[in-house]
Amino acid sequence: MDEYLVGIVHIDISSLVFQDEVEARQIDDAKVQKLINIFTTSSNGCERDELENRIPALISSRELDHILQISRLTRDDLQKSLLGGGYPKLNILNNKIYCLHGRHRLRAAAAFLRNSELDNYWWTIELYAFEPESK
Repeated sequence: MDEYLVGIVHIDISSLVFQDEVEARQIDDAKVQKLINIFTTSSNGCERDELENRIPALISSRELDHILQISRLTRDDLQKSLLGGGYPKLNILNNKIYCLHGRHRLRAAAAFLRNSELDNYWWTIELYAFEPESK
């Protein structure tokens, strides 16, 4: 799947959703609370940029190009994020990014960061682009 990885980015938590909220795994409040406790007691907070804390998400190539244009970024900017440079923040506006997993982590992050400044209400996402199947 790494061949579809286009970049590592910061995205506003409110723009991150899961494909099937109805049939998807239910939220375990105990897991969420455990993560909140870890975030609270850690000297580094929720460590959003750490490899093990990143969340993979999908986006179509067309949507990606649209969001990059809004964010005034290029695919080259995304490629640089894969080389260890800083992670750009995408301006999603009313679009949604579909996460593959990380539901508990995001719920805990939303609670932990709820009193943060708006520009600090983000998570680190490994962004995978795909071409939708033709019908």
